[in-house]
Amino acid sequence: MNFLSKIIITLFMGFHSFVYGQSENFPSKDTIDFSKYKLEDATGKIVRISDFKGKVVFLDFWFTGCAGCSMFYEQTFRRLKMKYNNQVVFVSISIDKDREKWHRSVASGIYTDSLAVNLYTRGEEEEHKLIQDLGIRYYPALFILDENQVFVSKDENNELRKLEGNKAEQRLLEALLPSEERD
Repeated sequence: MNFLSKIIITLFMGFHSFVYGQSENFPSKDTIDFSKYKLEDATGKIVRISDFKGKVVFLDFWFTGCAGCSMFYEQTFRRLKMKYNNQVVFVSISIDKDREKWHRSVASGIYTDSLAVNLYTRGEEEEHKLIQDLGIRYYPALFILDENQVFVSKDENNELRKLEGNKAEQRLLEALLPSEERD
């Protein structure tokens, strides 16, 4: 299957899963070792998600051209970042192959903005080890980690993408609670 075919299928499936809520194949473990995954920021600096240990982290995986990704950003993610930016680290991770395309997409404000920590899989796309280990197959792929980097939500049922009931905000508020107060 060529790259264009993969994009078309991913666009369709990503939009389909955004709208219809198909389940993902996310890891069954409550934690993974985020220190072993290297990502790159806009300056080329290597960043690991483990760098944010001690803080609640909202991970958003996306790619340029993903209709579901831009809808989620516009309808939910942007509002959450503006409201909780002082309490949560919002990490926006692009799987784009082309670095310049990623830079243009970040600057466009369609998928993310400067309030997020914008990271890039260094052109590895779905072959990046983090993408594989998390079992990401559809986009946007969303995860919420508590301060100990334990998954509060892996979006197994696409609950974070659902617009009704502000599910993403509810799960984010849960992550902000001390662990002994969570369900």
